[in-house]
Parts: sequence; C-alpha cells; structure tokens
Amino acid sequence: MKTHPQIRKAALVASVMRPKDRQRLLSSLEPAMAGEMVTALKVIARHGWDRCELVQMALQEPAPLSGSDDGMGTGELCELARQVDSVAFSRILVASGKQGDDFLLTVLDPDYAVKVRAHLQAMPEMPPRLRAATAAVAMDMLESRKGRG
Repeated sequence: MKTHPQIRKAALVASVMRPKDRQRLLSSLEPAMAGEMVTALKVIARHGWDRCELVQMALQEPAPLSGSDDGMGTGELCELARQVDSVAFSRILVASGKQGDDFLLTVLDPDYAVKVRAHLQAMPEMPPRLRAATAAVAMDMLESRKGRG
C-alpha cells in the first residue's frame, strides 16, 4: 500500500516534534491514518531524515506560479494561529486561499483546529475585497510582530 503524499509530509513534520507532541498528534488521528503515519515515521527514522534542516528543505514550498506571493506560508499561518482566535484564523485561511490545507490544521493545537474546521464549514463565501482586506490585516500583524522581535 502506497502512503499518501500528505501523510508523508505530516510524518516528516512529526519526526522532528517532541515525542509528547508527536504522540498527541498520532492519538488524535483515525487508527488507519495513525498506522500510515507510524509506518512513514519508521521509514524516515531508518533513513536518517528526522533532522530539522532536512525536513525544512523537504517541505519548502515552491514559488507561486502567478508571482503574487501573499507571504503567508505555513510558518506565518502557524504564527498567526498563536495570535488570534479560531474565528479570526478561519477568516485568514479563507483570505489566503488555504482553507483546504489539512496539513496545516494537523500541526495546530487539536482543540483549536476542531474549532477552525467548524468555523470554515459555517463561513459564507468571502467577497474578493474582504479577502484582500483580511489578508492585508494578517500581513500587517506579521510585519508588526517582526518589527518587535
């Protein structure tokens, strides 16, 4: 049985998590998916790929084809998730076009991710101007944080 690419990516991230966090992630998954993750984690460990620098290189997102990078990759979105409530974060995901990014939701706190998923399902479609404004505010939040850090 071939492992799904998203499972492999999640396993790469899980391979560099603290053991307690990795176990929490695995226990939150359906048994079949957890089994696939454990199998992928064993392959990663066997090959010595469970090093942060290798995982970061493997997961680097390719440059957008349109040239309109909004600057909100997985790292930036995770940072925003730590700053805003689940309602605001779900709006930011929609504004960034990443509302379907299940991988991102798996690296967030499980309770927070459940709330975000519920808000995403209940959220009406966002008009383009509201999307742009929401994305701009999110980027301002990131920039102001960088200025302080």
